[in-house]
Amino acid sequence: MHKDVTFATVDIKNIQLLRNYDAIKTSFWFTPCLILFLTITSCMILLFIDLYAGLDAAHWLAFLYYADANITRSLLTTIASCVMTVISITFSITIIPLTSAPSQFET
Repeated sequence: MHKDVTFATVDIKNIQLLRNYDAIKTSFWFTPCLILFLTITSCMILLFIDLYAGLDAAHWLAFLYYADANITRSLLTTIASCVMTVISITFSITIIPLTSAPSQFET
Protein backbone atom coordinates (compact mmCIF):
# COMPACT_ATOMS: atom_id res chain seq x y z
CA MET A 1 0.00 0.00 0.00
CA HIS A 2 2.85 2.34 0.81
CA LYS A 3 4.32 1.93 -2.67
CA ASP A 4 1.04 3.01 -4.27
CA VAL A 5 1.05 6.23 -2.26
CA THR A 6 4.66 6.86 -3.23
CA PHE A 7 3.96 6.34 -6.91
CA ALA A 8 0.91 8.60 -6.74
CA THR A 9 2.95 11.30 -5.00
CA VAL A 10 5.73 10.98 -7.56
CA ASP A 11 3.24 11.14 -10.41
CA ILE A 12 1.64 14.27 -8.97
CA LYS A 13 5.05 15.87 -8.49
CA ASN A 14 6.01 14.98 -12.06
CA ILE A 15 2.77 16.42 -13.38
CA GLN A 16 3.29 19.63 -11.41
CA LEU A 17 6.88 19.81 -12.61
CA LEU A 18 5.76 19.33 -16.21
CA ARG A 19 3.09 22.02 -15.82
CA ASN A 20 5.64 24.44 -14.39
CA TYR A 21 8.09 23.60 -17.16
CA ASP A 22 5.41 24.10 -19.80
CA ALA A 23 4.35 27.42 -18.25
CA ILE A 24 7.92 28.70 -18.25
CA LYS A 25 8.74 27.44 -21.74
CA THR A 26 5.60 28.83 -23.35
CA SER A 27 5.85 32.20 -21.64
CA PHE A 28 6.65 35.23 -23.74
CA TRP A 29 9.93 36.06 -21.99
CA PHE A 30 11.54 32.61 -21.91
CA THR A 31 13.40 32.83 -25.22
CA PRO A 32 14.62 36.44 -24.84
CA CYS A 33 15.80 35.75 -21.28
CA LEU A 34 17.57 32.59 -22.41
CA ILE A 35 19.29 34.48 -25.23
CA LEU A 36 20.28 37.26 -22.84
CA PHE A 37 21.68 34.77 -20.33
CA LEU A 38 23.68 32.96 -23.02
CA THR A 39 24.99 36.26 -24.39
CA ILE A 40 26.17 37.49 -21.01
CA THR A 41 27.72 34.11 -20.22
CA SER A 42 29.56 33.97 -23.54
CA CYS A 43 30.79 37.57 -23.06
CA MET A 44 32.16 36.70 -19.63
CA ILE A 45 33.87 33.58 -20.96
CA LEU A 46 35.39 35.40 -23.94
CA LEU A 47 36.59 38.28 -21.74
CA PHE A 48 38.18 35.77 -19.38
CA ILE A 49 39.92 34.07 -22.30
CA ASP A 50 41.08 37.41 -23.67
CA LEU A 51 42.46 38.58 -20.32
CA TYR A 52 44.16 35.43 -19.12
CA ALA A 53 45.09 33.38 -22.19
CA GLY A 54 47.85 35.70 -23.36
CA LEU A 55 46.68 35.72 -26.95
CA ASP A 56 48.09 39.21 -27.54
CA ALA A 57 51.59 37.70 -27.38
CA ALA A 58 50.85 35.21 -30.17
CA HIS A 59 52.34 36.52 -33.41
CA TRP A 60 49.95 34.64 -35.67
CA LEU A 61 47.03 36.58 -34.11
CA ALA A 62 48.58 40.02 -34.66
CA PHE A 63 46.01 40.93 -37.34
CA LEU A 64 43.25 40.82 -34.69
CA TYR A 65 44.89 43.42 -32.49
CA TYR A 66 45.75 45.92 -35.22
CA ALA A 67 43.40 48.88 -34.99
CA ASP A 68 43.65 52.63 -35.28
CA ALA A 69 41.09 55.40 -34.94
CA ASN A 70 39.80 55.11 -38.52
CA ILE A 71 39.23 51.37 -38.32
CA THR A 72 37.49 51.69 -34.97
CA ARG A 73 35.30 54.56 -36.21
CA SER A 74 34.34 52.58 -39.30
CA LEU A 75 33.47 49.52 -37.21
CA LEU A 76 31.33 51.53 -34.80
CA THR A 77 29.56 53.29 -37.69
CA THR A 78 28.76 49.94 -39.29
CA ILE A 79 27.44 48.50 -36.02
CA ALA A 80 25.32 51.60 -35.34
CA SER A 81 23.80 51.54 -38.82
CA CYS A 82 22.98 47.83 -38.50
CA VAL A 83 21.31 48.40 -35.13
CA MET A 84 19.27 51.29 -36.51
CA THR A 85 18.18 49.15 -39.47
CA VAL A 86 17.03 46.33 -37.21
CA ILE A 87 15.17 48.77 -34.95
CA SER A 88 13.40 50.45 -37.86
CA ILE A 89 12.35 47.13 -39.42
CA THR A 90 11.12 45.83 -36.05
CA PHE A 91 9.17 49.04 -35.46
CA SER A 92 7.59 48.84 -38.91
CA ILE A 93 6.65 45.20 -38.48
CA THR A 94 5.08 46.03 -35.11
CA ILE A 95 3.15 49.11 -36.26
CA ILE A 96 1.52 47.52 -39.33
CA PRO A 97 -0.59 45.00 -37.35
CA LEU A 98 -1.40 47.60 -34.72
CA THR A 99 -2.80 49.99 -37.31
CA SER A 100 -4.71 47.34 -39.23
CA ALA A 101 -6.19 45.56 -36.20
CA PRO A 102 -8.77 48.25 -35.26
CA SER A 103 -10.21 48.13 -38.76
CA GLN A 104 -11.21 44.50 -38.17
CA PHE A 105 -13.60 45.54 -35.40
CA GLU A 106 -15.37 48.38 -37.20
CA THR A 107 -18.95 47.78 -38.27
